[in-house]
Amino acid sequence: MKKYKILIISYWFHPLETIGAKRINSFAKHFHEIGWEVEVISVSPTKWAFDGNKSSDDNKNIKVHYLPGLNWSVTLRRLSFGLLKGGGNLFSKSLGDKKKSLFSKIKNIFYRAYINFFQYPDECWVWYSVNKKKALRIANSFKPDFVLSSSMPVSSHLLAAYIVSKADIPWAADFRDLWVADYQVKRTKKLEAKILNWQKIFLKDVSFTITVSQPDKQLLKVQSEREGIVIYNGFEQVNEPVHVKNSKLNIVYTGMLYDSLQEVELLFKVLKKVKDLEIYFTYVGISSPLIEKYAKKYEVSDRCNIKGLVTQSEAASIQSEADLLLFLTYNVSGCISGKLFEYLGASKPILALGPHEESACSILDETGCGKWYDNEQNAAEYLELSLNEKRINGIVEYSPESARSNYSRKQQNIALSNKIKSLLN
Repeated sequence: MKKYKILIISYWFHPLETIGAKRINSFAKHFHEIGWEVEVISVSPTKWAFDGNKSSDDNKNIKVHYLPGLNWSVTLRRLSFGLLKGGGNLFSKSLGDKKKSLFSKIKNIFYRAYINFFQYPDECWVWYSVNKKKALRIANSFKPDFVLSSSMPVSSHLLAAYIVSKADIPWAADFRDLWVADYQVKRTKKLEAKILNWQKIFLKDVSFTITVSQPDKQLLKVQSEREGIVIYNGFEQVNEPVHVKNSKLNIVYTGMLYDSLQEVELLFKVLKKVKDLEIYFTYVGISSPLIEKYAKKYEVSDRCNIKGLVTQSEAASIQSEADLLLFLTYNVSGCISGKLFEYLGASKPILALGPHEESACSILDETGCGKWYDNEQNAAEYLELSLNEKRINGIVEYSPESARSNYSRKQQNIALSNKIKSLLN
């Protein structure tokens, strides 16, 4: 097998603990394992670039060039002394409030001004702007056979496009989320048209694009006029499933909650509907006022356990001890949260609540790894049946690994490397 040299450009990478970083880490490790030489350009993991958890795992086999930069969302959170909060979204709390206070309305005005005038092309544009020449020197020294960039932020693609414009190197642009028509960002029509045109320009030299769902692939093809492939986030089994021996049913959700994109309230309607009071909900993630709000509204606070923000390894351990894993579908077509694949790797049954998002629900149907409901009556009946099953058999039945193997990180990584080989050959 020929030993190719791959240059990866991604703002998110080890040691940052994000779904985006996990995806690119797995690509890099796979390329290394099949004998390819890999170098990565990423951001220096300072407090101004990232304010989440960092991994302590060893990553010494991959050479990483950490270039200085900052993330304006992170920076403003720090400068506001915690007044502006949120995970990936600076104003997630105010955007999630359907009944907005005056303060929330003011924050929303500030948010729209921030998105449309300051955060252009994205919140990490400083990283791209100050490191173009340094990134080009790294590429000229490494002499890669192929460049792979990953967004968001789109600054990763802009760095790649700059390098490729100076050298004839094949390039693939990985879009975990779309830049144009991003469901999380409310831009003016004028700015949306401007970035659509810019996207067509900087993708003119791309060999192919990568997305995480078929609908996103089709939309990006229309936007960019470039062919693409789908590489799902994929799963890897971190822990063996643990079957807790008791007469209770523990439903676990890990990650962020978005009330404007998910039907968060539906869960609490279901908890209110169930007749058996031994059905509990555990939330793991950034503190969310939505849980307290809905738990109080439906009088189920005594059956809700909020653990707060934990490391990825701790979250994986909690997932492995769950009886059911809660997946809240998005009300946006083609949006498959990486959370779904984390749950597949936990080897526990999945309860999906919300609108029927075809991409996510088809995976659950194909693998048999979960059930989807959009109303509290059917979901409540399923929970009571699951609790009864656990009391009789000790566990809630789950599909074997063979049923979901096509969605493993290993299989997805092989699909990507095969595509690169076919292009370079």
